[in-house]
Amino acid sequence: MLVSCIIPTLNEEEQIGFLIDTIFKQDYRPVEVLVVDGGSKDRTKEIVSEKRRELNSEKFNIKILFENDFGKISSPANARNIGIGQSAADYLILLDADIFFIEKDSLRKVKAKLDEVRFCCVRTKPIIDSELEYQIALGDIWHVSLCAFRKEVFINHRFNPELGLGEDEDFWFRSGVNFSNVCETTLGRHFPHTVEEYKKQQIWYGKSYLNYMKIIIKEQRHLFWKFFRILVKNTFYLFIPILLIITIFFSRALFLFFISLLLATFLFGLYKSPEKNAKRLFFLIWRSFFEARYFMQGLTLGLKRHV
Repeated sequence: MLVSCIIPTLNEEEQIGFLIDTIFKQDYRPVEVLVVDGGSKDRTKEIVSEKRRELNSEKFNIKILFENDFGKISSPANARNIGIGQSAADYLILLDADIFFIEKDSLRKVKAKLDEVRFCCVRTKPIIDSELEYQIALGDIWHVSLCAFRKEVFINHRFNPELGLGEDEDFWFRSGVNFSNVCETTLGRHFPHTVEEYKKQQIWYGKSYLNYMKIIIKEQRHLFWKFFRILVKNTFYLFIPILLIITIFFSRALFLFFISLLLATFLFGLYKSPEKNAKRLFFLIWRSFFEARYFMQGLTLGLKRHV
């Protein structure tokens, strides 16, 4: 049974070659690798082409597709949809370029799980290259966008390419997938390991935020409160530093309230953290202001785009 690995890419020259190598080393065949590129300006496309020439065979086939050949939209969700539509396989595993295989039998285990169920999640563990990556990853052992499906799941539902972010949660809600189906294997995952990567990530989140909320309210109104709870959980602390700065100019009471709330947020984060020390507390404080700054920068860019 053919298994297809679908990988959206955009400027992934540092990671895409290694990911393909780890897929090639899997003990399962036949395998199809579909790389869907969103317009990379680095050597991503050249590296994939080199891997095709080096590794392609009857049982292992790498293909590279380009989003601009299928329309004007460019997003990870759109790339996944293209890969799903072009795949010849009935079993699909959706990967990101910062994820890779660390156990040689992972594809075999995913295939065996999909023989039993229509959908399954796959565990990941952080692979650490820097102190920043370690602090970001601390305590994070799940990555729910790493999932595998039978192709039949996509007959009535696809990823929404207009969202910009949160397309995974949107798809899970609409398709009714079951997160209790866990495949007993583990893959490696990288988090941003430089400040510049982290900055670009937060600007992207902010830039996409308004469009995400607009589409969810318009098209998924019955699911809005589910999305809203997720957004509050994941982004509420981003806005506290901004509110803190704003209120210092006109309301001492509100300023004291938000500084107390911010302190409570840091202490709660430290309480939940596997490491409870001064370095971790400093990182939580730094992260809050850093993410708030660049998230709001992206949010401003997104607002200008909608005006």
